[in-house]
Amino acid sequence: MFVKIFRWILISLSLYSRIPVFKFDMTEDDMKNSLMFFPFVGVIIAAVTIALYHFFEYAGVDNTVTALILVVVPVVITGGFHLDGFMDTEDALRSYRSKEDKLKILKDPHIGAFAVIGLLICIITAIASVRLLLDAYDARFVYLMGCMFVMSRSLSGITSLTMKKAKDDGMLAGETKKAAGFIMISQAIWLIVSAVTALYIYPFAFVFLSISCAVCVLYYAGMVKKQFGGVTGDTAGYLVTVIEVSAVTVLAIFCILTGL
Repeated sequence: MFVKIFRWILISLSLYSRIPVFKFDMTEDDMKNSLMFFPFVGVIIAAVTIALYHFFEYAGVDNTVTALILVVVPVVITGGFHLDGFMDTEDALRSYRSKEDKLKILKDPHIGAFAVIGLLICIITAIASVRLLLDAYDARFVYLMGCMFVMSRSLSGITSLTMKKAKDDGMLAGETKKAAGFIMISQAIWLIVSAVTALYIYPFAFVFLSISCAVCVLYYAGMVKKQFGGVTGDTAGYLVTVIEVSAVTVLAIFCILTGL
């Protein structure tokens, strides 16, 4: 059993990150069970982010430079996997076409203007927000960011498992097809552990963080149902991106309101 779990962890890393791992011939069962460890990628991102933060703080690196690098960390580790889904979804949403045409746009490998605009807004907002958090000189905010990387992925996993799929083919459909209840339980455990950790780190700020996540999920659930008829792999990446950018923005607002 431990061999299988280790195999699923490696497959999850190969699917959801650019971390070099052994390559496997994946079965449908592997694809399904690897989803259990999707949030583990968030743990790795969190560990790297926190380690770099403390290193740059010790080295006296300017907060703007630190913010730029910390924002890039998830992109480097995942290879922009979720940003790609975000950009495809932005193009489809702003096309104002039928559901069928929007689903075709999601498959289109070309990048549209709305995708670029959306990406720029996300990056600028994230960098500015992280810079504000660093200016508070409170490491708890960086630890909360670490928890957020896990929460965003567990919430994306939960919504992907529970919500209707927009199409029967594709990576997401393959991963969630006939998914057992224990896979859902695993996502819930990741979410609970990361949320409890965030609550322990900074209870007051956690309230803002949890509200931000809840609002993002509620918006996402209504949006994908109306615009696409269900979830896809691209919209799952969109949710991860929106949760993470919204979370750091809300935490930055929390800093401003509390005068930190």
